[in-house]
Amino acid sequence: MFACLECICDSFSKESVQKYLKSGFSCLSLEEIYLLESYIITHNIKGKSTWEKTWTVNPEGYGVAFTDKLKRTLEKINELRERVFEPLCQMSESMKRQNVRERCTALYEFLSRREILDTINSRCEKLRQKGDYASADQNITVWNILMNCLDQMVIIMGERKVSTQKFCEILKLLCSNYSSAIIPSAIDQVNIGEAGHMRCNNVKHTFILGL
Repeated sequence: MFACLECICDSFSKESVQKYLKSGFSCLSLEEIYLLESYIITHNIKGKSTWEKTWTVNPEGYGVAFTDKLKRTLEKINELRERVFEPLCQMSESMKRQNVRERCTALYEFLSRREILDTINSRCEKLRQKGDYASADQNITVWNILMNCLDQMVIIMGERKVSTQKFCEILKLLCSNYSSAIIPSAIDQVNIGEAGHMRCNNVKHTFILGL
């Protein structure tokens, strides 16, 4: 949810879009995410104005023959671009020059249109089937925390006008006061993946292989 707000605040920076795609709520499959993200990285796609226009550059980059197969791939990529951009753009427009109450409503409507709660419930059911009741409960708790925070913002400062950036900061501050109270599955963990596609914060050590 904060990833989609960051896309709006940062005017669709490459980093904020990648974070949104990896959030699990972009409504794209893993294969579609990889395809779109590879294009974004290859051609350094960033900025709202770039997302508004149809992309025309060869997915494989300059110097590679633009075959019919690659043209079909580009068509698919542009379809994914629209599926990601249009809902975020719609929310961005609905949050302009509005007070806290209207911004909270716009955010909730975005989450509803994306059927986020249904996605969470489906994820929780799969976790319960695997016997991971703690993680399932945590997912529901996070949703309830978010709804609680939106309600508080409406009650306390509903008519106050704030920027989208300030709205995001206040919402983050409110959410930070809550805890989903789950015990970490491990003290340490190792993340493995392609360097350009990794999203890791506060990493103590990085090993780079294959150079």
